[in-house]
Amino acid sequence: ALFSTPIPQSEGKEDEPSDYKRRQRPAFCERLTTLLHRDFLELIRNHGIIGVRLAMYSMLALMVGLMYLDLGSKKDFESVNSRISVLFYIAAFMVFMSVAVLPFFIIQRDVFLKERLNRAYNVPEYAISKFLTSLPGVFSLALVTTILVVPLAKLNGFGIYLLTLFVSLLIAEGFMFLMAVRYQH
Repeated sequence: ALFSTPIPQSEGKEDEPSDYKRRQRPAFCERLTTLLHRDFLELIRNHGIIGVRLAMYSMLALMVGLMYLDLGSKKDFESVNSRISVLFYIAAFMVFMSVAVLPFFIIQRDVFLKERLNRAYNVPEYAISKFLTSLPGVFSLALVTTILVVPLAKLNGFGIYLLTLFVSLLIAEGFMFLMAVRYQH
C-alpha cells in the first residue's frame, strides 16, 4: 500500500514467524480518507464551526452593503475612494473574524496530540484533511459575503472579488490553525 509502514508489536510468542510480530499501518491515503470522513462528520454535528460564522459574516456583509448602497461606477475621486474603502473593509474585517475558528482548533489540539502519540496518523494527513474540510465552509462564507455586498454596492467584478475574499479567508484560517498549534491557550 502507499506509504504503509510496519508497526512493531511488543507482545508475541517467540516461536511465531517474524511476519506475525509486525502488523501493517494503514496507508497514507487510508488515514487521510478516515480523517476526512471524521472531519466532515464533525462539521455536520457542530454547527458552530460554520453556522455561527455564516450568521456573523452575513450580518456584517448586509450592514456594509447597506452602508455603501448604490455606490455605482462613477469616475470621480470620492466614488473611487468609497469603492476602495468598501473592498478593503470587507476583506480586512472578514479576515480578522477568522479568529472565531481558533477555539475549535484549540479543542481539537488535545485529540490530535493523543492520536499522534498513538501513531494513528501523522501531521501531513491531519493538515491536509483540515485544509480540505475547510474549503466548502470558507467558500460559502466568501460567497455569501460577496452576494450581499457586491450587488448592494453595485460593484463590478463579482468573480474576482469572490476569489480574492476566498483566498484571503483560506490564508487567515490557515494562520489561525498555525496559532492553535503553536500556542496552547
